[in-house]
Amino acid sequence: MVEGQIEGLSNKELQFYYSRCALNLSTTFFLMTNTTENTYLPDWVSPPGETLADILKEREIPIRVFANRMGMTRKETYRLMKGEIEITTRIAYKMELALWIPSARFWIERERLYRESLANQNQC
Repeated sequence: MVEGQIEGLSNKELQFYYSRCALNLSTTFFLMTNTTENTYLPDWVSPPGETLADILKEREIPIRVFANRMGMTRKETYRLMKGEIEITTRIAYKMELALWIPSARFWIERERLYRESLANQNQC
């Protein structure tokens, strides 16, 4: 197995997975029951809103439509996408309904990892 590769997934599949999820991989995690530890530690972090922007683009959902579904203004939606508004549990569940995909836990965890990374960067 190539160093850094997770058993059963090719490098290309991993790259696709990580780019689609835009996960902050600064903390160690495991995929499913795999016991291979991921030690990739990027020196950057992106707000969960970048993932949201990708999803909206992919699904061809205009910002105004998403904002309307969320009960937010377009300005608030842009702030959410920049990471200026924190994704709370309530917002995560609204996003789940607005996007029509079961994703609240994903958004909550993504936000937690993002804020944790920001705090770690500010300590250095």
